[in-house]
Amino acid sequence: MNLHEAPAFVAVKVATLSDGCATATVKADQLTAQIADLRDRFNGRVIRTGDHPEKLRIDIQQRLEEQKALQRQRPIEADILGRCRAWLAGLPRGAVLEQIIPDTETGLSLSDVRVRIKKLQNQVEALKGVPIPASDIRVKVGLRTWPDAADPWRHWCGRKAHGAVAIGYARTNGFSSAGCAG
Repeated sequence: MNLHEAPAFVAVKVATLSDGCATATVKADQLTAQIADLRDRFNGRVIRTGDHPEKLRIDIQQRLEEQKALQRQRPIEADILGRCRAWLAGLPRGAVLEQIIPDTETGLSLSDVRVRIKKLQNQVEALKGVPIPASDIRVKVGLRTWPDAADPWRHWCGRKAHGAVAIGYARTNGFSSAGCAG
């Protein structure tokens, strides 16, 4: 399918992508010229009243960061545009395209979702940094395993030898020691 045969909504999307690529190219050229001008002023080849070397250095760094970001983004946008055009060219003649408008009842935009994903990735990384306790941690700490998980006090209560341990354990872990012999 050629672009001129495609429905209007497809042509608009492809034109938007194409305009974005062209705008990025113009922006890259402008940034290159701005960086050259700032470097000339910083190095003293061009002198303007009110130029401060520190401000010029900061401006150069900002423009260089913008240029790096743009250099990373431009190939991605050009690749997307090329893939869209190739996909359209690969469609058979007479293929019917239907526009689907996504349901956005949640009110989340793509950028909101990306921010949430980034936060979750940071949380996962933080959790990966937490050390995992050894399998024999109970032995190292001096705790015994409960013989009856449903009634842990059954192991401790009624034994005078372990009464003080049971009461100490109950106090530090928020359990009531009522009914324990000790």
